[in-house]
Amino acid sequence: MSPIWFDGGSFKLCVYNREEHQRPHVAVMAGRRRLATVAVETGQVLAGSLSPQQHRTIKRLLAEHTQEALAAFEAGLRHEPVVRLDRRPQEGDQA
Repeated sequence: MSPIWFDGGSFKLCVYNREEHQRPHVAVMAGRRRLATVAVETGQVLAGSLSPQQHRTIKRLLAEHTQEALAAFEAGLRHEPVVRLDRRPQEGDQA
């Protein structure tokens, strides 16, 4: 199983350890089914397809967290642990 970078409930964004595309990307998964591959920096669908609502949501998430997504992509390629965006401590959380 590839590392999960973000769990959005109805979908997950995963980082694969093998690179299918030349640029940084995430795999959009629904359960065990891969819906699409999306470029981190542009939000462009590189393979597969998404509903317009899914695409807007994922593009917004990637735009807001580009640096974290790029870091997760690079860590995945190096087979290092991926810091999950959905498990980061939030402001005001207790340590």
